[in-house]
Amino acid sequence: MNSYILLSIVGVVVFIIIILIFSISNRKRKSKRNSSYHSIRSKEYRTEIYNNTPEEYQQSIRYLYNRLEQLDEVMARNNRSLNAQSEQAVKDILRRAVEAEKEINQYWELSKRKADFYYYIGLHYTSFTLADKLTEELESLRKIYGMLSDAINKTQSQINGLKGKINGSNTVANIGQVKREHQELCRKCDALRKTRKICAEQMEDCKKCRDRQNVITAQRRDYIGKNFGKKGKQWRNRIMAKHKR
Repeated sequence: MNSYILLSIVGVVVFIIIILIFSISNRKRKSKRNSSYHSIRSKEYRTEIYNNTPEEYQQSIRYLYNRLEQLDEVMARNNRSLNAQSEQAVKDILRRAVEAEKEINQYWELSKRKADFYYYIGLHYTSFTLADKLTEELESLRKIYGMLSDAINKTQSQINGLKGKINGSNTVANIGQVKREHQELCRKCDALRKTRKICAEQMEDCKKCRDRQNVITAQRRDYIGKNFGKKGKQWRNRIMAKHKR
């Protein structure tokens, strides 16, 4: 009887231990699964890629991450104003973006069909982030374009007002001063229009660069989904679901 009771107690203890092991294991799996649902833009996603990439590829990923950080610094340093100085700033950003894409593509092509799943995700991440930064630059240029348009409209309104005074010069005492102000505002308005034209050209260049980068990034996303079995398909499905949201 005592032996039966002892066996029952042991059985209950073993059963409880099994339940606890299963519960802990399930929580770990759930936690791991949730970690893969980080936003593609988040630091957690970026860190997860790096930590899961084999050591032999981590240096390459780190290098590309640094290139993106350098681009960030250039974008932050270039304080835009309503003048032609921003033209060189945009050229510098686009040049660095093109250089970064060349390096991403070089790593991609050299390692095709040989590298680890997470290495390719890292390359996709850098490609995606580069497109994101070009989008930020495009939005910045659009804001500048809008500010230039507002400044042109305001200046043109002032010009029209002064023109009205000049036409009625018989009733204006200081007509010489009015004419000088009118000429100065005309020069200012011409300069603003030239700067806006440059800004429009920059917007077009930036948009083309961004759109091209988006196409390349989508091709890399689809490559991963096609060439890395079930985990590649699942990863691509998660990316597509995030895009839809």
